Amino acid sequence: MSRTQPAFDAHLGSDVPEPWYRRVGVLVLALLAAVAVGWLVARGLTQGQQRFTLRSSASVSALLFAVGFLALDREDPPRRRLPWIALGISHAFHLGVIVAFETARWGPGVNPATVIVGGAGYLCIAAAAIVPIRGRLLVRLSWYVWFVFLVTYLARALGRPLTSGIGVVVLLGVGVARLARDRRVMRYRRAV
Repeated sequence: MSRTQPAFDAHLGSDVPEPWYRRVGVLVLALLAAVAVGWLVARGLTQGQQRFTLRSSASVSALLFAVGFLALDREDPPRRRLPWIALGISHAFHLGVIVAFETARWGPGVNPATVIVGGAGYLCIAAAAIVPIRGRLLVRLSWYVWFVFLVTYLARALGRPLTSGIGVVVLLGVGVARLARDRRVMRYRRAV
């Protein structure tokens, strides 16, 4: 900041980094608030409305994941984390709707394998949104989340081939595009 700038502009170009615990605390509170809002919204709904909210929030999360997965880079600057933060908040809302759906006893019952695999996926999404993970670990976590989304949509494609089938095709396309980009980057790095 030059000495000729007025004092009220000092906050615009601050070089003081924000403490990590403040950023993590805000994101954790946002994720918990999204779970609570999803649960509160879904509690007052009928079974059909809850199913619609469940499917819609899952579709929004899948779309946000596709954007974040394609934007992911090994050097992942902070701007590229924004889709992951949005995905974390969206999927936290989805988790709140799932909890409300299952506590209403309308669900068919929870499969323990689904809880383990899906729970690990939720943890990966939360980690990518909250902790500034970079490099290969973030790429590996994102491939696991891609796998969980793909398996979820494949399982549902048997009952609803049109809507879930579109999700499977989109996720497969995103995976192929990501693999192609990773190979292109690896070839470039070897050549340099």
